[in-house]
Amino acid sequence: AAAAGMDLRLHDPERAVEIVSAHGFPLGIALRPLASLSAGERTRAALIALYQRAPEILVLDEPSYSLDFVGASALAASLARWPGTLVVTSHDRGLLVDIGIERQLDLGKRGTLVSSCR
Repeated sequence: AAAAGMDLRLHDPERAVEIVSAHGFPLGIALRPLASLSAGERTRAALIALYQRAPEILVLDEPSYSLDFVGASALAASLARWPGTLVVTSHDRGLLVDIGIERQLDLGKRGTLVSSCR
C-alpha cells in the first residue's frame, strides 16, 4: 500500500493491517517496494489507496490490461464494491459484466457512437 501513494506504515500499524486485510491483500506483499510488485499487485495497491481517499468518480482506462488471472479477479471484485461512480474504458467484456456496468457506450473506429445500452 505504501507503493500506491499512501504510506500506511507511517500511520497506525494496526489500521494498516486492517485496511490491507479487508481488501484481501497479503501483508507480505504490502511491505515490499513498488518496483518488486507485479502489475496486478500495483493495481490492487493503488485501488486500496484510492478507497482510503474515497473519490466520488473513478475513471479507468483499460484497467485489466496486462493483469494475470489473480490480478484481474481482484480488480473486478474491488470495482464491483466501489461505492462511487465508475467510468471504465475497456475491451474486456467479462470485466464489464463482473463489475456490473449499468450503462454502456460502444464507439466505432472513428469514435462515433455505434450503440448505447442500459
